[in-house]
Formats: sequence, structure tokens, C-alpha cells
Amino acid sequence: SEDIEGVLANEDRLAQTLMTLNQFNDAQEHLERAVAIADESGHVSLLAKLYTSLGELYYHQFQLNTAQKYFLDALDMKKQFGDQAEIAVALSDVGRVYQEAGELQKALSYYNQGQQLAESMGHTSISAEIWLQIGELYVQSGDQGQAVQSMLTGLEIAHGINDLLTIERANLLLTETY
Repeated sequence: SEDIEGVLANEDRLAQTLMTLNQFNDAQEHLERAVAIADESGHVSLLAKLYTSLGELYYHQFQLNTAQKYFLDALDMKKQFGDQAEIAVALSDVGRVYQEAGELQKALSYYNQGQQLAESMGHTSISAEIWLQIGELYVQSGDQGQAVQSMLTGLEIAHGINDLLTIERANLLLTETY
């Protein structure tokens, strides 16, 4: 069981690396092989992570319907085993695809659910990041006031936990928005 988990984790990391190199076909092969193994061995949590990676794979290739299917399936699986942080991130993944597809109200609904869950469970770094995503959504919708307010909220949370990467991202987004 530990061997399978290690192999699947390595396959996922390899696929992530291949995606950063834009070698999507190779990444897809590794992920599909890992999904078959995870499915056969009944590892729901690993299967959910692999589905998230497949969602990313298709998202980066602008195959939004397929990405959405994998992200929604991963969300359903993550809800089964109840890691609240992973559920919050999965909700924001679904929101991201709706945003990319121009369905801003649906995207905002998923972002809000993810942000509220993250905040209620004390996952402040996730909450801060989702606030930044909400800000980007408002930029896309043309509501600069709401965009700035959301980004400032994310920045304030990031400052509170000294999350330097999120602070840097928030400052960059605010500069672009202004």
C-alpha cells in the first residue's frame, strides 16, 4: 500500500514537471496510468489528487469542459474524506475554470464557498489566496472597487501570517489593478 502511494505520488510529481515543460501528452500518459492504479487499489484521496492534476492539465490546454469535469469529480472525492483545506482549494479550482469560461457568477459562488470554508477552519493562507482570485474575477468583470477591496483583504490576511509569496502576489495584482 505504501509502495503504491509512493509510486502514485512520484507519477503525479513527474506529470506536474512535464506540464511546466508544456509536455502535456507525456504528462497525460503518466496521470492516466496513475489514475488506473489508484482506482484499482481504492485510494480515493490519491485519486482525488490525480483528478486535480488532470484538471490542471486540461485547464492549461484551455479544454475547460474536461478540466471542469475533473475538478468537480476531485471536489466530490475530497468531500468524502473531509480534509477541509483540500476542499477549499478544490472549490477555488472549480471557480477558476468557471471564471476562465466567462461564467463569473458561478465562479464567484465557488470562490466564496472556498474562502468561507478556509476562513472558518483557520486556513488563512488559502483564504488570502482565494481573496486574490476573487479580486481577479472583479477585475475581469470591470468592478475595480470590488477588485481592490478583495485584493486588500487578501493582502491584509497575508500580512497577518507573514506569507511573503502571497504578499508579493497581492502587491503585483494591486499595482496592475490601479
